[in-house]
Amino acid sequence: GNLVVRVPENVTVQVDARAGAGQVTLFGNTNDGTSVHERTTNLGSAPARVLVLDARVGLGQVEVDRG
Repeated sequence: GNLVVRVPENVTVQVDARAGAGQVTLFGNTNDGTSVHERTTNLGSAPARVLVLDARVGLGQVEVDRG
């Protein structure tokens, strides 16, 4: 399946995203294939607020972006 997460502009986000087979797109940076694992921290306008995401799909796409 597909998992799409949109986060507010002001929140700092720490993402750990995995796809068993498919695609992971974190803030415009894409990686695809099998056993895809990406991690990133994306600063928001209020960096004291931190959202921690652990996003996983078996087959499909993980997308995290602002909006």
